[in-house]
Amino acid sequence: MDEVAYSEKPGATTPDNIASDVYNKVAATHGIVVYLGRSGVLPSPLNAMQGAGGHCQPPEGTTIPLIAESAPIDFQLHSDRTARAYPYMTLLYETTNAPTPDPRDPYARFARDFATVFGSRSADADAAGGFDTVGIVSKVVENLLPASHDVRPDDIYLWLTAHGVSQYPGASGVLRLDGRNKYPPDKAVFIREIAQPEGATATLVSCGILPDRRDPATWGTPPDTFPCLRDGSG
Repeated sequence: MDEVAYSEKPGATTPDNIASDVYNKVAATHGIVVYLGRSGVLPSPLNAMQGAGGHCQPPEGTTIPLIAESAPIDFQLHSDRTARAYPYMTLLYETTNAPTPDPRDPYARFARDFATVFGSRSADADAAGGFDTVGIVSKVVENLLPASHDVRPDDIYLWLTAHGVSQYPGASGVLRLDGRNKYPPDKAVFIREIAQPEGATATLVSCGILPDRRDPATWGTPPDTFPCLRDGSG
């Protein structure tokens, strides 16, 4: 693994400075680009690679695979435009939400309700997470109010630590929070691909507690299956 660092600070190494370096490493190793920066900055290195005088274009008929820890919501909602904008890339991204026809999927319901209220605005992972935060806090406060009408932040924390919530059907997935878990364990995680040339989107990896309450041990299509990572498994 070769790390190529850059910064958003003025005067530091910028995406334009690293575009050729990234491509040369990938071309030499037939490797994969792993992007660990902010989603809003992802277009910068992609545009820099595209504008690097043609030096960063792979051989005809091939693409450079890039997996992003976080991808801009517009990339996800308009995958056809993303594919056209970056025809030399096959983009993959991690998300805690993925479309599913399962009627028990709380995110699908949240997305429909969100569109009803906010119109064209997208119900992304941050919106779903914020909604769930309010829901869990409200649930805790309702349990605390009979004992005291002066609920403080420490009271909420202590209640979650002592009692916790389990199988909470949040918009961002099935959640569990208690004294051992400050982050929901086994939360559903998906890796989705935006393929060339039409920008068709597919879910390649589904692990964690899924909307149908399944907790798969593996991902992939037999015979090419791989284990889902577990909490504490590295």
